[in-house]
Order: sequence, then structure tokens, then C-alpha cells
Amino acid sequence: MRYLTLLAFLCSISLIQAQDAKTDALLQSLVDKYSESASAQMSFSLEITPAESDSETFAGTFARKGSSFYLNSPMQSVISDGKDAWIYIPDNEEVQIVDADEEGSLFSPQTLLEKFYNDSYKYRTLPAASDGSQIIEFVPVNAEDEEIYKMKMTVQPTALLIQELKAFDRSGDTYTMTLSDQEFDLELADELFVFDAKNYPDAYIEDLRID
Repeated sequence: MRYLTLLAFLCSISLIQAQDAKTDALLQSLVDKYSESASAQMSFSLEITPAESDSETFAGTFARKGSSFYLNSPMQSVISDGKDAWIYIPDNEEVQIVDADEEGSLFSPQTLLEKFYNDSYKYRTLPAASDGSQIIEFVPVNAEDEEIYKMKMTVQPTALLIQELKAFDRSGDTYTMTLSDQEFDLELADELFVFDAKNYPDAYIEDLRID
């Protein structure tokens, strides 16, 4: 799964150990908004820039309702009811079924916040941009254990929105995800999060669930 390596973060810059109270409050407010909303829907653009080859960019959409989520992109599509996840890979004409907890979704801002806003990471706020956006830079406490050594999260403090996530790994690759058209607490049909094999008549379906 190429996108499972997508956004895991952070750098060898010297950061102060104590966290800034204002930044901490902003991050907690973002966690509350993205995790406590009943539903969310957004568009994203992902640019993958390998160290020694040309970059590629693709766009997609992501939606969540409770613990269920749906992702649609040219690379792959994922449908999850919160218990199981169905991953459709167009290039292979294949559907893989996995446990939702194992799959997760690294396109989910909620998942990303929970992954990096914890005691395993240090962070600092960089100077604000002219449009009021704020960049928060994360690095792991034990940098030698992490393949991705730095992540920069651009947020809009007033609207409490994550605008961009940029991750850097030790091989020199970078991953930049831009989020747009973000909506919260909207009505989403339950059918959006239900896998229907009839929609993939030519796909080979492989069940990889543990139980």
C-alpha cells in the first residue's frame, strides 16, 4: 500500500522540549473539531516527490461518518463500515478486505492528529504567514527510530482547519497533502460506507482479515 507510507513525520532540528501552551491549545482544538464532529467530507491533493525521480500528483475525496469512512482516488479506493475495510486497487483489478483497525486511513486528519500529537513527538510553531495561517513543525523524540523525520502542518487558526501536511523521510522523498472543501456535521448517506461487490464485477476479491 503506497499510501500507508504516506504521512508519518519529522526532523533533526533542535526543538525545545517543553511544548508551547498556545500551540498545545490550538492542536487540542483541532483534535476536538476533527474527532468530535459527527461527519466530515473534504477533497485532497497529494504530491509525492521522490528524491531521484519526477514528482506525481493525484487528487481524491475523503468522507467520514462516525467510525466509518470512504476514500476515493485514482491510486485506490477504500470503503469501511468501521469494522472492516474494502480496498479497491484499480491497477490490479483487486479488492482486499482487511480489519478497519489495521487499515485505518492516513488521509484522515483525525488519524494524523492522533498519530503525531502525543508524547512521542516534539513540536513548535513557526512564524505566522501573511494570511494568518500557522505552520506547526513536528519531530519525533526518538528520531533514530523513525523513517519520517519531520512533518509540517499548516493550519488556519481562526477557522480551525488543517490546510496542508508535508512529510519528509530519510530517503529524501517528500509527501505533500493539501486539503480543501472541508465540511463538517453534514448529512451523508449510510450507503456511501457499504461495499457492494456488484460495483466491481471484474475484480478479484481477497479476504485478508485475521478472523
